[in-house]
Amino acid sequence: MPKRNKSIERILIIGGSGYLGRALYREFQSFYEAFGTFCYPDEFWENHGAFYNYNSTKD
Repeated sequence: MPKRNKSIERILIIGGSGYLGRALYREFQSFYEAFGTFCYPDEFWENHGAFYNYNSTKD
């Protein structure tokens, strides 16, 4: 029987601060190490350890 990798898989949700992205984050965070992006500066998302500011038109 093959060995199972015990490391947690990671998921990056582009647009994690939007309606669908937040729902995906809430669902996946129980099973994966989930991260999300947000476009516009917002204190809530900036202080959330799993979300990162990313603007595809500038970065």
